[in-house]
Amino acid sequence: MPRASDITLCLIGFEQHKAGLDLSDASGFWLRVPVRDAAPFIDAFKASPGAFHQFQIEQRFGKETRVSTMNARIVRIEEGQTKTRVLILPDVPLP
Repeated sequence: MPRASDITLCLIGFEQHKAGLDLSDASGFWLRVPVRDAAPFIDAFKASPGAFHQFQIEQRFGKETRVSTMNARIVRIEEGQTKTRVLILPDVPLP
């Protein structure tokens, strides 16, 4: 099981702008983004707040990196001085 610090997410097409998991808030699936990398997340939210966006997930397991994708909707943005928090709602099919 990877640690939260071993998992990063980005919007497809903006791979240089990485977000980490923010596990400090149990109210949802929050991402933590440095302010310098937050523009693609903010722009996607403002352009189409109800749309699903494709995210790339990188998980590091020792020397190995696994990459997968996920569709999620950006639900809320909280902009701070040093970091931006992004609340996403993954598109998970029901069984």
